Amino acid sequence: MKKTIVNCLILLGIVCGKRSFGQSLSTEVTGLETTYSFSGSFSTQLRKSSKLSFSNTSRISSDYLSEDGVKMLINTNLGYSITSKLKSNIGGKYTNTAGMKPSVGLQYTSTWKKISWMLFPSYVIGKQPELMTASRIQYLRNISEKIMFVIRMQSLSMVGSAGHLRSALRFRSGFVRGKYQLGAASDVLLSDNNFALTKSFGLFLQYQVF
Repeated sequence: MKKTIVNCLILLGIVCGKRSFGQSLSTEVTGLETTYSFSGSFSTQLRKSSKLSFSNTSRISSDYLSEDGVKMLINTNLGYSITSKLKSNIGGKYTNTAGMKPSVGLQYTSTWKKISWMLFPSYVIGKQPELMTASRIQYLRNISEKIMFVIRMQSLSMVGSAGHLRSALRFRSGFVRGKYQLGAASDVLLSDNNFALTKSFGLFLQYQVF
């Protein structure tokens, strides 16, 4: 229990410590059938007219009855805008099992009408290097003056020299009112080369700080 609290405080510090500098900051709490998670996302340009930017995404999760403690994944990147849609990144990936590893990658983002998407492949450097690919696609539609409908899919896949390591597909569908999002959540996890499948359902609450 103490370990869970400590890790939650670390996440809170990472997210809230940037509040006065950021352009985008959001947090999400998700409760599924067997697991719960806390996640945060922060991004900012270093200066208004600069092509350099900083981003940080963090995720803490655990099984309700787990004795193995929590799992933590933090990705931090310094980016340079090549074009309005393409950005090169250098940074690192941290997990509480493997520690910090440097990474390099390219991030592509685009918007078409009510749909936005992102693709971010990166190469994680280490004794056992990994190819990590993150993606996101989101659809927003106005229902009324104050309420919008949102459906979002996020994925994260890791492949190493031994083959597939793990992948996650996270689906979110719900409603947006002001700074809040609330709705249904579904996570699909694939592990090892056998692609062992784990599915779970639940609810999520997201708060957009700014």
